[in-house]
Amino acid sequence: MAKQLKGEVPNVAPVPSRDLTGKVHGEIPDHVPENWTKEELENAAHELNESIKVREAEQVRLGEEGAHRARIYEEKQLLRQIEKKLSGS
Repeated sequence: MAKQLKGEVPNVAPVPSRDLTGKVHGEIPDHVPENWTKEELENAAHELNESIKVREAEQVRLGEEGAHRARIYEEKQLLRQIEKKLSGS
């Protein structure tokens, strides 16, 4: 079991951020973490939107069965949840 550092919140997903390829990598949470601030939600929405654009452009080149299809779905699903939370719904 990993040792928890003082002040560290256990099992908290980091806010998604893009790398130099323009895509978000790593595990995408299946729901919006409750501890994300409004600023973090807005940043995550921006990062996911940009990542989705890059992946969709590559998907066109790779064809419908390309490797990004499942990842685009995951990113869009989290983005919808973030947008819903930001709108107060």
